[in-house]
Amino acid sequence: MVNYLFLYMLEMRLGKKWMIVLVMLVVVLVTGVFGASVVLEVPICTERFTQWHLAIYGNVVFWEDYRNGNADIYGYDLSTSTEFSICTDGSNQLWPAIYGNVVFWEDYRNGNQDIYGYDLSTSTEFSICTDGSNQLWPAIYGNVVVWDDFRNGNQDIYGYDLSTSTEFSICTLGSNQRCPAIYGNVVVWEDYRNGNQDIYGYDLSTSTEFSICTLGSVQAIPAIYGNVVVWEGYRNGNADIYGYDLSTSTEFSICTMGDRQGWPAIYGNVVIWDDHRNRNWDIYGYDLSTSTEFPICTLGSEQSKPAIYCNAVVWTDYRNGNGDIFGATLDTDFCGEGPSFTPRNPDTNKPFMPLAAYRISQVQSLINEVQKTCDNLNVESDPLYSTCCVNRLDEVQEYLEMAEKFFIDGNYIAANYWALKALELLQEIEECCTQ
Repeated sequence: MVNYLFLYMLEMRLGKKWMIVLVMLVVVLVTGVFGASVVLEVPICTERFTQWHLAIYGNVVFWEDYRNGNADIYGYDLSTSTEFSICTDGSNQLWPAIYGNVVFWEDYRNGNQDIYGYDLSTSTEFSICTDGSNQLWPAIYGNVVVWDDFRNGNQDIYGYDLSTSTEFSICTLGSNQRCPAIYGNVVVWEDYRNGNQDIYGYDLSTSTEFSICTLGSVQAIPAIYGNVVVWEGYRNGNADIYGYDLSTSTEFSICTMGDRQGWPAIYGNVVIWDDHRNRNWDIYGYDLSTSTEFPICTLGSEQSKPAIYCNAVVWTDYRNGNGDIFGATLDTDFCGEGPSFTPRNPDTNKPFMPLAAYRISQVQSLINEVQKTCDNLNVESDPLYSTCCVNRLDEVQEYLEMAEKFFIDGNYIAANYWALKALELLQEIEECCTQ
């Protein structure tokens, strides 16, 4: 925690010029000692419906988006601050994955889950696997796409080589294999052959399968980068984050806090995950090169299911009451020049949503009370009815309809404006009727 009084006293003693130098020096020293840290956090998509299940590669982020009443695939170019749709078919599209210019996802257009793709360089959509059974959870590296496949009555791991248009099986045991991840020639997955979830791998270059972790407890949701595989493991009674170095055949722990840590992702030396130590889901990271843990986002709301590419971390964020997409730049960059987050203009509309909703409900409640008052005046032939009520209640109703229309359209500033005008006029009518 920064002691602002202490900093102020230093500034008074040293002068602003030397204070700036001192602060810069402290930042450099802290970064060197404690590893990676967040440089910049930005919103990426704050639509009022849920966005989640993220993928990131280069300057482009993709996610599953529910703005159209079903799950679609949307993207955002960090370099141009431009959002775009990839697939908005009337069925559901889930779990995007990306490598290079190609995006893949699960697709329900045929009545079951299939694997479809989209080439960003040619704006062309294409199918990968449309078998009558379900195919889900795609992952890609280079020219190889892998996924869960139910064609044999259980979950198996299959692959497809984009360069040869060839499909192939990776693991088709009678038990379930699911949640594949791929890097280079190595595919890893969750495996149920031993009666619980273990982590297994397969080397595509040698056609060799191998085990990574086969403890009696559950190991789930593996991710891989280079020679390091990470996963969430339940050996301590809750989910922790573990790793395995393929080059040395060495397992190691990354985070074993008492509460749950899950959904790991890895790029370069940085492992990230969602973490429940603060009694809500936050995003934490760990620098393998310095063996240091660091927070990425620890707001009081929920942050979950992160993804990472180079120095860019993205996640689903519930600070606005629904799942939005936020991102952060770390000061550790393994790509030379990683994705560039451009700070977006602050969203001045969405903060008005709860206020507009509250005022619309106020109008809906108050208009009925005022209507009863006016009806009584009319029955009693009271001249106040003509003075206070005639035409004015109709005007209130018009304001309310405008507020409701703008709210449905997502223009919360306008909705709040018309609801406020309706409230003001209702108050005038009430005061007039009580003269």
